[in-house]
Amino acid sequence: MNKKNYPNVGFALIFVVTISAIYGLYLAPYLNTSIKLVAALLLLIMSGMLIKRIKSTVGSFGFYLVGTKAGIKTVHKLASSHSEFWNAMATWGIILSFGVLSYFILGRHASKKFYAVGLASLMAIMVFVLPFISYSLAFIKSPQLQSLIPQGVHSLPSFTAYASSVINVPLYSEIIRLLAFAGGFALFVISSLVYNASYIIYILMLHPTVATLASQSAGATLALPGVTLPLFAGIVSLVMLLIIHEFSHGILSSLSKVKLKQIGLLMFGVIPFGAFVEPDEKKIVSLNKLKQNKISSAGISANFIAMIIFFILMVLTIPVIYSGYTTHGISYDTGIFIKNTSVGYPAYGVLKPGMHIISWNGHNVTNATTLISAASSDFAGSRVNIVTNTGKYSFTAKAVNSTSRAGVIGVSLYESGKIIPSNMFWGFAYFIYSVFAISFMLNFLIGIMNLLPIPGFDGWRIFKLSISNSSAVKALSIIVVLALMISLLPAATQL
Repeated sequence: MNKKNYPNVGFALIFVVTISAIYGLYLAPYLNTSIKLVAALLLLIMSGMLIKRIKSTVGSFGFYLVGTKAGIKTVHKLASSHSEFWNAMATWGIILSFGVLSYFILGRHASKKFYAVGLASLMAIMVFVLPFISYSLAFIKSPQLQSLIPQGVHSLPSFTAYASSVINVPLYSEIIRLLAFAGGFALFVISSLVYNASYIIYILMLHPTVATLASQSAGATLALPGVTLPLFAGIVSLVMLLIIHEFSHGILSSLSKVKLKQIGLLMFGVIPFGAFVEPDEKKIVSLNKLKQNKISSAGISANFIAMIIFFILMVLTIPVIYSGYTTHGISYDTGIFIKNTSVGYPAYGVLKPGMHIISWNGHNVTNATTLISAASSDFAGSRVNIVTNTGKYSFTAKAVNSTSRAGVIGVSLYESGKIIPSNMFWGFAYFIYSVFAISFMLNFLIGIMNLLPIPGFDGWRIFKLSISNSSAVKALSIIVVLALMISLLPAATQL
């Protein structure tokens, strides 16, 4: 074997071994999420350090860069052959990102008709597309998130129910839509994070305990293929997302005659963690503000377009998957899981969010019906014996109130499940559906998260260029970073 091929062979071996090990962790039913996450991170760090040494590339702590000049000609060719489309895409993305406020970025460089189309598409996404996000969020293995997802996301959506979700919305949803219209997805994500963080702080002020924190819904959740996302579908979706995002930055840079040095991926172990197109930064800074903003918003704009494409593909695939359930090509194995525990009751601080209830008082528990039947004989003072995926527990039930004989242990539960295809055809069909659904979700989430005014994010550069008061931008950045960290706390308590 040619010695020049040794690094490639070594990389292939490390890739196969690491992916196999992470997949084994993902399937292990006896390990909780925290152990899986720590083990997966250690595997990725070790594999990243080995690959960095073998490939002699730049990086540290499991991260390394894989760059090439091979795709630069392709980027230039795409830019020159469809220049009007790419410029229109970037402009459309700015309107989606900042709503009515986008006028202060674009001014008269966009026509009234283009503003109307952009604002109309913004509201259409908010009203008609986002209700389907629950179909994608069902793939994230997060106890709090799963408990909030409505039942029926693994079936053909009812037109009546869908129409009702669009028309009959609560007041806070109307406020969110109004905020999105005024300030686009940037104001939508910033206000959502700040609101969620404020609510978590409020709850902690009332009951300052870890258990109380764990009971709250996380405003942000870690999405790692093989741990909280399906491994292979998650990697495929992530790679497509990164290529779409970074190539778009490169295309708009090329349109502005900015030289591209290289294109590549930021890897964490064997998993793509980011992508990059390295342009001549000095040349970008010398461009006018509009061109700089278009370059910054290009990746976000591309993510929004990809989101719509994958949304359509997902919706078209749902009837196929639904027919799989009705013909028993795919089964849905349900289970009962703990959402949180209540202060002042026996289970508080003992049972943890995400635990899988296997039996209740000696009766096997597989769904809400069997749980209700098993718990029907619980009364104040009686012993409640529970078996979970982490062990056996016994509690003395407490009266619901002074006039009731019924007893509870103070636990909030939810029903969730996993898909079991019966053969290779349905397994492949469900994999394709998974890629569509996860890609729909990730392109939306990455798109709006990149709008945050945080150093290193696309939104940071746009906010700095568009707001003359640098102190105001820094203050907003600090608020958003704090809100993001607080919103991650409930998710972290369940890792």
